[in-house]
Order: sequence, then C-alpha cells, then structure tokens
Amino acid sequence: MIRSAKRPTVEPRKHRVIGRLDRLDGHEGLAGTLWDRDGRVWTCTFPPTLEAELPALWRRRVEVVGMGIAAGPDARGKLEVETIRPVEGPLDERGRRFWTAPSLDRLAVEQGVGPIGKVEELLSVWGEERLEGDPFAELMAERARRRLEASAARG
Repeated sequence: MIRSAKRPTVEPRKHRVIGRLDRLDGHEGLAGTLWDRDGRVWTCTFPPTLEAELPALWRRRVEVVGMGIAAGPDARGKLEVETIRPVEGPLDERGRRFWTAPSLDRLAVEQGVGPIGKVEELLSVWGEERLEGDPFAELMAERARRRLEASAARG
C-alpha cells in the first residue's frame, strides 16, 4: 500500500529581520539577499515603491519587515518586504569609495584633469605609433611584462 506523504503547510507570517543586505537583483522582479545575525539567508522581494531606497542600503545592516516563511538553519527564508530601514549609519568614506564608483566628472576633479582640446594633446600622452598598433596586443604585452617584473622581484 502506497501512502501519499503530504508536506505540512507552512503559513506565511509577519517577520522582522535585521541583517546585512548583501545582493540586489532586478532581473526577475526586485529581489535581494539578506544575511541575518544567526547566519540564516533570506531571499527578499521588494515592491517597486522601495526601489529608490535600495541602492543606499546595499551592503548595510538593515531591518526589514514583511510577510514570509522562515526556513531552517540550512535553508533560505523567503520574505516579501513591506518596509526597510537602515540600522547603522552610512559607510565611512573609505568603505563607500570601495563599493561605489565616482561619476566621471567627480573622478576628473579628483585627478585634476579635464577634456582634451586638441588631438595633439592626446598624441603627447600616447604617441602616434601607439595609435597605429593593436591596443589589445599592447595591453596583453604590458600585463605580461608586469607579471615578469613582479615574479623577478619576489624571488
């Protein structure tokens, strides 16, 4: 006699989870991965109304509240987020610089450069013969040269 084994039905309930918002993904809806204090992983789905807030909260400790199902220690919980808020201050400048890229205008100001006015300015930096060669081959040759120098310096 074959018995059918039914899985117990787990009803979603309201959860409040504090953790680090580690991954954001917009390919199949607005989703993210949250690691809570106990190391449990939660797959969070966010409503479009929270989309503008998410980039500033990425890689920070946040509190999320929503309906979901908690999983065991080795499985992912699932949470449909209703609200999200930071529970720590913004990253310090050193940390933020690692995780965000400055705009081109900001980068130009930091490096003290501006747009070129004439092609001759570009040639003074690159040289005319460099423009005629294969840039990819030059890049690979430069990397090989640097690897050899680093290898020789190590030992």
